[in-house]
Amino acid sequence: MLLYLTDDFEGGATTFFDEDGGPPVAVEPVAGSALLFWQSFKLGRDRVRDAAGAPLHEGSLVLSGSPKLSVRTDVLYTFPRDGEAPAS
Repeated sequence: MLLYLTDDFEGGATTFFDEDGGPPVAVEPVAGSALLFWQSFKLGRDRVRDAAGAPLHEGSLVLSGSPKLSVRTDVLYTFPRDGEAPAS
């Protein structure tokens, strides 16, 4: 989850790239909003482990104005098994 804390700048979009060659999609930051998407993570220098649904993305350059402030955090959960009540 990416939380946008500021938006008083030009540029700075979170841009997603289509690995099949489609056009990039830019999500403009809005202070107080959250952007949710699958993240990938690394397991050491030579062992990269990616989430299957993790999109290729970047934080595009801030062109002018105040610095872009954001927070990245993970949301962790476990799916309950069939017939099992969710954890409380």
